[in-house]
Amino acid sequence: MGQRPVFENKTILNINDSMGENSLKDAHSDERPGLGPLCSVEHLPMGYVEIDLADACIVGVNQLFCQLSGYSREELMRADISLKVLLLDRTALDSFLQGIGNTGGPTAMVPFAMTTKDGRQIASLLKVQAIIRDGKPCRIVGLITEDRLDGQGETELLWLKAAIRGSSDAVGMADPHSRHFYHNEAFTRMFGYSVYEMSSRHPQVLYCNQEQAREIFEAIGKGESWAGEVEMRTKAGKVITVSLQADGITNSEGRVIALIGHHADITERKMTIMQLAQSLAKHKDFIENAPIGMMITDLEGLVIYANRKLGEITGYKKEDWLNVNFFPLVYPEDLPIILRQRECAIRTLKSVEPYEVRMVSSSGDIRWLRTIPQVILEQGPDGGKRIVGFQNFLEDVTPTKIAIEEKIRLERQLVQSRKMEALGTMAGGIAHDFNNILYPIMGYAELIKDDLNEESITYKNVVEIEKSAHRAKDLVQQILSFSRPSEQEIVPVAIQTALEDVLKMVRAAFPSTIQIRRNICSRCRLVLADPTQVHQVLMNLCTNAYHAMLEKGGLLHVSLREVEIGKGKFPGSGPLPPGHYARVTIRDTGCGIPRDVLDRIFEPYFTTKVAGEGTGLGLATVHAIVEKLEGRITVDSEEGKGSVFDVFFPIVPGAIAAPCKQERGPVPKGRESVLLVDDEESILNMLAQMLHRLGYKVTCFRDSLTALSAFLQRPEAFDVVITDLTMPKMTGVSLAEQMLKVVPSLPIILCTGFSERITASEVEKVGIKAFLNKPAIFHDLGQTIRKVLGE
Repeated sequence: MGQRPVFENKTILNINDSMGENSLKDAHSDERPGLGPLCSVEHLPMGYVEIDLADACIVGVNQLFCQLSGYSREELMRADISLKVLLLDRTALDSFLQGIGNTGGPTAMVPFAMTTKDGRQIASLLKVQAIIRDGKPCRIVGLITEDRLDGQGETELLWLKAAIRGSSDAVGMADPHSRHFYHNEAFTRMFGYSVYEMSSRHPQVLYCNQEQAREIFEAIGKGESWAGEVEMRTKAGKVITVSLQADGITNSEGRVIALIGHHADITERKMTIMQLAQSLAKHKDFIENAPIGMMITDLEGLVIYANRKLGEITGYKKEDWLNVNFFPLVYPEDLPIILRQRECAIRTLKSVEPYEVRMVSSSGDIRWLRTIPQVILEQGPDGGKRIVGFQNFLEDVTPTKIAIEEKIRLERQLVQSRKMEALGTMAGGIAHDFNNILYPIMGYAELIKDDLNEESITYKNVVEIEKSAHRAKDLVQQILSFSRPSEQEIVPVAIQTALEDVLKMVRAAFPSTIQIRRNICSRCRLVLADPTQVHQVLMNLCTNAYHAMLEKGGLLHVSLREVEIGKGKFPGSGPLPPGHYARVTIRDTGCGIPRDVLDRIFEPYFTTKVAGEGTGLGLATVHAIVEKLEGRITVDSEEGKGSVFDVFFPIVPGAIAAPCKQERGPVPKGRESVLLVDDEESILNMLAQMLHRLGYKVTCFRDSLTALSAFLQRPEAFDVVITDLTMPKMTGVSLAEQMLKVVPSLPIILCTGFSERITASEVEKVGIKAFLNKPAIFHDLGQTIRKVLGE
């Protein structure tokens, strides 16, 4: 259906490959009676010029243009004169050419200067329109007048006539009194009348329904629009169905200066719909009760029939489908699939393979539909087959798609779990070796401190060494926290107290460009956790927010409240048992996390920071700790707008407050005899020095078999045994078992950098009195010895 023209921005000439220079010549030579100046550029009361853009020269003019310039037509066609006669404003012309589309785009007024043959200068405006070939402008045509016409409406009619000349719609024009005065070639092809023949007829003669015709002309005569379907009769007497858009054209003063109608022949489409409906009636009962959805459409996607099942699948009523184009209901990303399949079917005259697309239901949900399209063929006028529509069988496969997506999600979780397991195995080995390296560093640092004056520079330097060693120890502990389970001090913890402690630290460490706001509920009940790990979780999340806001500053908002999670109501991924939880929310206004990496932020060693600015263990450690405490952590982030982390800790009903940690007193000493076994010489010497300073008598062995032999010879000579776990020839556990066979009450302390094969509880079953993790500091060693000897 055509559109009502708008003079300010509507195409004036729509000239394609078939309407080039020859068509213009035809227009110039049109001498049919009654057509006159309205159809020939030669008789336009304006100067007409056609310019070739490639050669920058004039290739066509009318007589008025020759008169204005003073040159003959032949002279103006010469390149050397063309360049001098007409100079266009290049900036305005380039701007016009850049804005046009492949149909010629809008018209434009381009300033120009003309030098006439007698030397006069004319400066005015040229109203231009582009001629398109192969999708690109190749020429422009323009109109110029030295004196304005008497009526503005007459000028607009001239432009309108030129605009509709190349329209694919059949366009006819009449004056305000309904006298037909112009139509384009498409109109002649559709109805069979020439402009001369129609000039002596009222346009209403084309209408089969005269009452309807009077209503239409009455409406557009008032400057209104009318759109709809009408039946019209051609010159040969054939009745056709026409989609009509009729308008009354008004000038700037609101006066109707012309009537215009855009006609599109839809007879064939209406016939196709009728044929499809007749075909449908033969099998209506079977189709209506089919167990899958069925839809019949024409070539344009207009729904001619939809059965009851399709309504059940999509939620739309059966009557909602009729005479509606179903394309807008298809998920936008999937619409190209349908269009490609239809194009292939029309080209090959064969049904295409089934495909799956998404459709939006009446409730707004996305439904996956497996579409099995079948072409509907009929005999064409030439005896060949042609497609007149499509019969589509639609099966709802949404549950299957959801199941497949869930399977993919579980497979990804399994891969991630195996990745974590492999990383954990590697991390355990690293932790063992690293602790054996750290132990002598920390131990010797303590021994050196013990010999120095606290005010000396050397003492302060050693303190810095200790700090770095403790940071390395914490890093190892982070590695172990997500790699292997370890014994933790699980007690009731007040989250609000931990948050206050953390906020005090971050306030002192954060720059003033980062503001901190808190909303901490003091009535939130206790959670069962390791206090150190809770502190670690909160500190890591606050540090993560700090890095996100470091460059531009921002706002850190920390909140705590108790929430109840119902069955299936957890907002994050993965199940969370129903119950009460302490919900910690840490929100920042920093740089945010890109969507493509959001799923990886809890992976060990994954970091978005530049090299040297992060270990990639912070969020991985947080995730591991929270999961071990049977809680959950969720994240929501948008790049450039910040992130929100929510941590859910399960509440312990009726739990009492966690006991306060006691201050450490002096390192306890003794005078007993100690048997010390470790295959690392540096650790053995360091421990021997520590024990000597605590007053103990120490016998050292680097070999567990030699140590056992010495013990068996004089078991009464040793009051306590300290042995490493992992040693060649005989492990610390085996050594302890052999010694305990001789002296069942012998106090034995087992030391290890890391082991996944034995825990503190398993050590107690053997009869070993204590389990000490490396690197243990001076105070821990002294207290552990006194503890086992006291038992």
